[in-house]
Amino acid sequence: SKGRLVARAGYHAESGLFVATRNLVVPRVPHVPTDGDVERAKAIIHEVLYDFPFVSEADRINAIALMILLFVRELIDGPTPLHLITKPTPGSGGTKLVQMLLYPALGLRLEGQTVPDSGSEVQRRITAALLSVPEAILFDNLKKPLDSEHIASVLTASTWADRKIDTSDLPRLPVRNAWAATGNNAKTSDEIARRTVAIRLDPGVDRPWKRTGFRHQDLDGWVAEHRAQLVWALLTLAQAWVAAGMPSGTLTKGMYESWARVMSGVFDV
Repeated sequence: SKGRLVARAGYHAESGLFVATRNLVVPRVPHVPTDGDVERAKAIIHEVLYDFPFVSEADRINAIALMILLFVRELIDGPTPLHLITKPTPGSGGTKLVQMLLYPALGLRLEGQTVPDSGSEVQRRITAALLSVPEAILFDNLKKPLDSEHIASVLTASTWADRKIDTSDLPRLPVRNAWAATGNNAKTSDEIARRTVAIRLDPGVDRPWKRTGFRHQDLDGWVAEHRAQLVWALLTLAQAWVAAGMPSGTLTKGMYESWARVMSGVFDV
C-alpha cells in the first residue's frame, strides 16, 4: 500500500509477501523511470497485443489493465471487476488473450472453468477455487448469459464465507484474485454488467481460426521467452506512477473506487 516495489527473492516481512522468482531474472526496474523507459515498456507490452483484433483503443487499454493488475494488487484496497472478453465468433482469440495477458504474472497458461447451471453448485465452485488462494480465476467460453447472484456477490467482496464441502467449518476466504471470462457475444445480468470491464474482439472475418500472417506465429513461445522483459515492462509502468506520487486517476467506477483510482492513475501517468 506504500508503493514500495518488492523485488528481492524470499519473505518480505513488512508487506507479508513471499517472492519466489525461481529462474526468472527480471532486469532492474528503475526507481524513477524515464520517458524512454516508459516507451520501451509500452513497446514490449504492445508486442503481445499486436495480433489481437480489438474493437477500440478502450478495449486494448482494458486488456493492458488486466495485464498490470496482479503486479499492483497490493496497492488496491478492495475488489476488482470481472474482465469480460467477448467476440462475435469462435476462434477470435478470447481465451488466448486472457492466457497471454496473465502469463507474465503467473508463468503458466491459466486454465478456465465453466459456470454451472445450479446456483448452489456455483457457490461450491467459487469456494473450491478460492480455497487454493488463486492469482486469477477464468470462466471460459460462456454458453449462456452470466447471471448468478453468487458471482455478483464475490465480485464485490473482500472475503468470501461458505461452508467447506463435507464439513461444518465456515472459513472466511480472501478474495484477492483477478477475474476474467470469455464468450461469444457474451451477455450478463444487469448486476454483473455493473461489475464488468469489457474487452471486445472482432477479427471481421467469417472463419477467424483460418487467419494467417500473424506477427508472432508462436505467441505462446514468444511470451514465455520474453517473460522477464514483460514483467520489467509492467513493473516499470507501475513504478512510473509511484514515482509521480501515486496520483489518483481521473476515472471512477462504482464499487471499485480503489481499483479505478490506481488503474486510471497508472494510465494517466
